[in-house]
Amino acid sequence: MHEPIRVLHVVNKMNQGGVQSLIMTFYRNIDRSKIQFDFVVQDNAPHHFDDEIISLGGRIHSVPRMTTSSVKSFSKAFGQILEDNPDYQVIHAHCNWLNIIPLRVAKKYGVPIRISHSHGAYGARSLFRRVQRLLFQKSIGFYATDFLACSNVAGVWLYGKQFMTDGRAMVVHNAIDIDKFRFDENIRHELRKKHQIGSKTHVLISVGRLDSGKNHGLLMDVFKEYQKLNKDSVLILAGDGPLRSVLERQVDEMGLGQKVLFLGMIANVHEYLSAADLFVFPSFSEGLGIALIEAQTNGLPSVVSEGIPKEADVANAAVFCGLDEPPSEWAKRIYELKDVRRTDYLSNVRNAGYDVKLEALRLENYYLARARNIIS
Repeated sequence: MHEPIRVLHVVNKMNQGGVQSLIMTFYRNIDRSKIQFDFVVQDNAPHHFDDEIISLGGRIHSVPRMTTSSVKSFSKAFGQILEDNPDYQVIHAHCNWLNIIPLRVAKKYGVPIRISHSHGAYGARSLFRRVQRLLFQKSIGFYATDFLACSNVAGVWLYGKQFMTDGRAMVVHNAIDIDKFRFDENIRHELRKKHQIGSKTHVLISVGRLDSGKNHGLLMDVFKEYQKLNKDSVLILAGDGPLRSVLERQVDEMGLGQKVLFLGMIANVHEYLSAADLFVFPSFSEGLGIALIEAQTNGLPSVVSEGIPKEADVANAAVFCGLDEPPSEWAKRIYELKDVRRTDYLSNVRNAGYDVKLEALRLENYYLARARNIIS
């Protein structure tokens, strides 16, 4: 029996997070007798997914953190891994514009398949960043053999407009376990009882890291306005991050401390979607916005910002609001959906390519085909 092809994923850490959770979702669903995942992580600390990776047959390599000021130490450590493991045929980098660093090292050590994967789409914060991105787009083709992205928007953001026409480019959908995200009436009742939420209470939910990019400040202002329209409402926040204490203080100052539930980082987001009635997503920008896919899989009506790519609205049912619209207008849009019932969007999600069982097979076949081309 042939040994599986080992794909070496270059990430930051393997804690719970969007990219990491996505990779693990694929890992659980590929045929591991054909494809195995190994990981390069950028510290020596234990991570959330370590035990599962080992149990699935994966290996974990630790290197120094990769930054613009530590390129030399990262490259030396990464090069040593490739020298000690010359059987790696596929390097798959998930660090956006920093992908160029490990892929350059991989080319030096003769790794034949070098994949750059784009997971983002956010504006450059300075002229320096814009210049960096331009230089990346001009030079990544020398080091990467393949260009992947979670959406066309994310592909153009990282690689430029050539992503749409380059034969080496492909969108890999941020697929999910759609059965896991189905609406569950029993879970709904259990969680509402646990948190003492009434059966008639209108529950809003937002999922995402509590940082500036997700625009929770606007969300709090929106919910304050929504309370004026519907006092029997609650806001659930699933996620954690550096702005949590700031947001908690803002909620208290607004007098909404009993109305906003901070869940932190949880593993059962899918269950809390069932407990909710409407999904709110005010993010400034997203490479895709997988949280909207998950919410639609659960059947939730959604109000989202225009920073979310239209590709994520697979059911063509989300209500988009401009980031320049006042919180009162957002609250009005939410109120208009107050009595809208859940809709079964499962077929929309599956047909759009977000069923992980189908997308994992597609990714698996992609790896196998690329490897066969190298061997032949």
